[in-house]
Amino acid sequence: MIEHLYEGSGMESGAALAHIGAVEAVLSQAAREAWDPSALEAHLVDMEMLPEHVQVFVRYWQNERLAVHKALQRRTTWNNHLKGLNWRLDVKSASKEAAELNEPSAIFELSSGAGYNAGGSSAAEEGTVRFEITREQLGGVLDQFKEIQAAMDA
Repeated sequence: MIEHLYEGSGMESGAALAHIGAVEAVLSQAAREAWDPSALEAHLVDMEMLPEHVQVFVRYWQNERLAVHKALQRRTTWNNHLKGLNWRLDVKSASKEAAELNEPSAIFELSSGAGYNAGGSSAAEEGTVRFEITREQLGGVLDQFKEIQAAMDA
């Protein structure tokens, strides 16, 4: 197959395999870093790729960017992952205790996406978690996120 693909280019099969690896690396980097077509074009020009080849890759990227990103995500996601986050604020207008009246609370809905196994098929089920938290609880969660961010930055 490689011989047929690179037929007429004068490339040895080892060089052709290296070229395919380089192309895969560039497309993976473009997907990971969410490059737009102009960023891909600039990178390919920096690699001293022929202008005709640059245009082919840019056109491919314009048409297949989402598919490449999804394929990369499938290859690297084994566990469930956060797929979506929805939230809203509610203000209590009726309560047994007067202190709770007009007290805001946040209602969250977290949707998880299924991970994939080595074969690329879904390894787990998708799910949704809904919960309500008060202003104080939200402050505690935000403090924990700050701790996590500080640990990641260290």
